[in-house]
Amino acid sequence: MSYMQTTDQPFKKAICLSAVNHGPIEATLKMGILKSAHFGLLNTRFAEHAILKPHTSFPYNMEDFHPFGGGLPKKLAVGEEFSVYLSSKLNWPKRYHVLVGFVDTFGRNHFASKKNFVSTISQQETMKNNV
Repeated sequence: MSYMQTTDQPFKKAICLSAVNHGPIEATLKMGILKSAHFGLLNTRFAEHAILKPHTSFPYNMEDFHPFGGGLPKKLAVGEEFSVYLSSKLNWPKRYHVLVGFVDTFGRNHFASKKNFVSTISQQETMKNNV
């Protein structure tokens, strides 16, 4: 299961993408991904995929990004949680048909809920407007 939230650290704004391993065995998170579709998420023929580039050493270095940064790939034991931090300066797609999450060792995608994605991006937009 994955989820997103914004961080509250002053001058260190980022979007946190987290995952928890609910078992039954350990798994390895390989990379963060974004899936976007123009005609709904069930029609994968027209889906676009992107690899996310998290901060490599948040909050110490806010300028360094890498697809396998932030500790990826990461082996998770059952019950363990892992988070990566994405730039809050990204221009996220404004479409509702967007999913953000991780790919594991079994080739499965684990996305944050659409509702969670929309609320996180709206929080980010509010923070940008307040600054």
